[in-house]
Amino acid sequence: MKKSVLSLLLICILIFSAGCQAQKGPEGGTGLLSGDELELYTSQFGLPLEQVKENLSFSDLKLTDEVHGTWEVSEKRTINGLEFSLNLIENPFDNSLYEYVYGCSLLDDNARETGFSIASQAMEIYGAPSTYPGISTRIFTEEGELKEPEPSEDEFSET
Repeated sequence: MKKSVLSLLLICILIFSAGCQAQKGPEGGTGLLSGDELELYTSQFGLPLEQVKENLSFSDLKLTDEVHGTWEVSEKRTINGLEFSLNLIENPFDNSLYEYVYGCSLLDDNARETGFSIASQAMEIYGAPSTYPGISTRIFTEEGELKEPEPSEDEFSET
C-alpha cells in the first residue's frame, strides 16, 4: 500500500475588520469556517496574539520549533471526519496575527481524493485560492481547475 502524505493548508486571508469585540470562539469546531464563525476568526487579523488567544478562547498556544513565529493551538478542528491542527502565524514586525494555517497529514490511499475534496469545498465557499503562480504543489491550476497530479506527487497545498 502506497502511503501518501498530504498537507492541506486552508488559509483564509480576508479584509481586516474595523472593530473587534471580545467574543468566545467555539471549542474545537467542525467543518470549514463559515458565517459568524468565519467573521469572528477574520476579525482577529492584525491583533496581538495574546488578545486573539483570549478572543477565540484558545486554552493554549505553543511556539513551534519548525518555523519562526508559528504558534500551535491545542484545540483541533474536524473537517470531513478528519482532525486538523491549527497554527497561527505571527507578523514578525508587530507580533500580530498574520495568518491561520490548518494542516492534516493523511497516510492512506485515499489521501489525495480526500484532500482535493476538501479543497474543492473550500473553493466553493471562499472563492479561488491566492497561491502564488508556478508553485508545483498546488491543488488547482492557475485557471481554477482541479489539477491532475503526477503519480509521484504526495504533498499539496493551497492558500
